[in-house]
Amino acid sequence: MLSTAVLRLVLALAVPSLAAAQVPDAKPAAAAPTTHGKLDWFRGSYDELLAAARKANKPIFMDFWTTWCGWCKKLDSDTFSDPAVVEAMSGFLCYSVDAEQTDLSAGIDGVRLAQRYGVRGYPYLVFAEPTGELRDRISGYLAPADFLREVQRIQSGENTLSDLVERVQLEPANLFLRGELMVRFAQFNDVAASQREAAELRTRVQRGEGFDPQSPYERWRVSQLLRNAGDEAGANAQLDAIRQFGEPGVRWLERRAALDTAVATVNRAYQTEKKLDAAPIAAFIAEEKRPELLYEAWIARRNMENFTANERRKENNAQDEARARSASRAAAREAWKQCPERFKNDVARELVSAWVLDAAALGAQDKAFAVEVARWAAEKAPRDPSRLDLLGQALQMLGHHDQAVSAFERALELGPQRMGTRTRLAAARAALAPK
Repeated sequence: MLSTAVLRLVLALAVPSLAAAQVPDAKPAAAAPTTHGKLDWFRGSYDELLAAARKANKPIFMDFWTTWCGWCKKLDSDTFSDPAVVEAMSGFLCYSVDAEQTDLSAGIDGVRLAQRYGVRGYPYLVFAEPTGELRDRISGYLAPADFLREVQRIQSGENTLSDLVERVQLEPANLFLRGELMVRFAQFNDVAASQREAAELRTRVQRGEGFDPQSPYERWRVSQLLRNAGDEAGANAQLDAIRQFGEPGVRWLERRAALDTAVATVNRAYQTEKKLDAAPIAAFIAEEKRPELLYEAWIARRNMENFTANERRKENNAQDEARARSASRAAAREAWKQCPERFKNDVARELVSAWVLDAAALGAQDKAFAVEVARWAAEKAPRDPSRLDLLGQALQMLGHHDQAVSAFERALELGPQRMGTRTRLAAARAALAPK
């Protein structure tokens, strides 16, 4: 993954997905209020919502809110009233749920629905499959532009729970994907699923599966997975194993600590002075020779630039935002050059999906690079429909609509349930039609 050296700033850049919920015996939820933004809210019970979604084969969007939630009201007035958001959400069946309202005689059961979907804090926005199974979620308020970016990501199927589960099924021996799934389940309060993945992860590590025991970097990453799994002793054992490599192992850990110090220095300066200065990370990069640590450092630099861009966007400073996003893409290109082979598949996915979201700001060179990376990933995993879908998106971004059609068609052969792919295929075909 691209985020192994994430800057630990307050904003928490990743937007993770919810654990899957079947909602086997859910009761109807509250109908939408008369004033709740301008989305076309479905009116009826939850069971009727599922029936309509299955019949139309449309994904579901649910807004969990409360009467006392000020940010929920702001979401209604700003985001859910924005014309671009209204248009983007036309592809979903939208459902409004007062999470604290229960009146079984009236077919209202918002409390139970909130429990079943793991709602914590408000507003809480759930994206689900037509079956009701969770695809992803957003917690808290997002302005229209930020909300649209998340909708586009979720529609593409990138970094959603269902996407991650599918990837683990395709690569069951990928220890690091399994660790990501474990963390994702924990983040969304599916304790049983998270513990199940943690147990599987520990078992595979004990058997020495899924990582190179001769690689300090891979042992270090395993130590982070075990720490996330609550196995502090196992994590420390991996670090001890690195030290047993002798001077090279000790030196590797020292340099890893130096990178952590550089990142902490950047964070501390921001927290105390509201200033982001990449100099500590740049100094580390200038001194380091190990590819895997250079990769981590460039990712830290990329994350810093992404954070800067998001801050400038909040300030409506378009020029500085564009400058920071350009610097972020430059850092991502450098990270790709240094990325260890084992992790390139996951890096490619994240890199391309992020750049597709920024397609309007990319020049021809960046678009060509995204196609190159996406093609590499698709060739490495030719039976993974999500990689073929990303290749199609990159090709479409570059204007190669005929090649995009081929990539989308192949993705649908492997994953016929991918509604987002089907939509993009139709758009690519339309782009080829005579005007």
